[in-house]
Amino acid sequence: MFKEDTEMSKIEVLPGLRNIIDDYTEKAKAAAEDVKLVLLEKHAALTKEVDGFKATFEKLQAEAQEASIKAVENHRRTAKQLLKQAAAANSASNGDADGSGSTAGLQYLHDAEISSEKLHNELMNLESDVVETAQELITAMESSIEAVGSEARDIATEHFRTIEVLENNFFENVSQLAVTLLERMASDDGEDDDYLTDECRAILNDRDALNNAINGSHDIHIGKLLAQEDAMREQSLAKVAEIVKGAKEQEWSRNRARIAEVLHLKDKHLGEINRVRDEINRVDEEFY
Repeated sequence: MFKEDTEMSKIEVLPGLRNIIDDYTEKAKAAAEDVKLVLLEKHAALTKEVDGFKATFEKLQAEAQEASIKAVENHRRTAKQLLKQAAAANSASNGDADGSGSTAGLQYLHDAEISSEKLHNELMNLESDVVETAQELITAMESSIEAVGSEARDIATEHFRTIEVLENNFFENVSQLAVTLLERMASDDGEDDDYLTDECRAILNDRDALNNAINGSHDIHIGKLLAQEDAMREQSLAKVAEIVKGAKEQEWSRNRARIAEVLHLKDKHLGEINRVRDEINRVDEEFY
């Protein structure tokens, strides 16, 4: 704070000022260390909430993935058997005059399509459940970290009020020091007082410059203090917003990717079925 104070250098020649500055600085540092520990605890609490959300969501995804794998494996077994039966029926139909084997083969393919559609719906329902639960988890996390952030901001606000009190006391002490030195210089022994240097007497004799420096220094300190408070508040709000936004964007990307996977899987399964159907149709065309 004193580094940005361009006015303090104008009155630093006042004897006793350094002691007042050191006292103020020591108390401000002690207050800062105390609040730092509390804010670190709040940061740890916020991190815990976020980690808890991630762990719960990862478990949700793992359970959904396990159910999806099981559903896909069941369909593959069913579809594999149906496609084999369709191919076998088609081969047998080559010697059938009535084409009953070909009809049976197409029915097997239809059953495979039903199995594929059933799998698709099951996977989409699983994903829908994941999306719904994810939204609930994100909302719960947002509420939790906003509460932690609010507590942290309240603690920070209280800290800045403490520093503001110290600053006001500092301002009063410096002002009182100036009055005391002026009275000392104006006393009968003032001219011979070695305690007052020539530089000190020069600033004391210029009352306007003295008052402007003291008041200007105080204004700089208060301005810096309020700016730091605003910055910390904005950083806290931005941090919470960033976490929530990141979770929502990540979930949106995951959902888009998963939907694409499910659609691709459906196309793949239908492609396998259609290849067998094309073979059946080709044989029928050759027969006729």
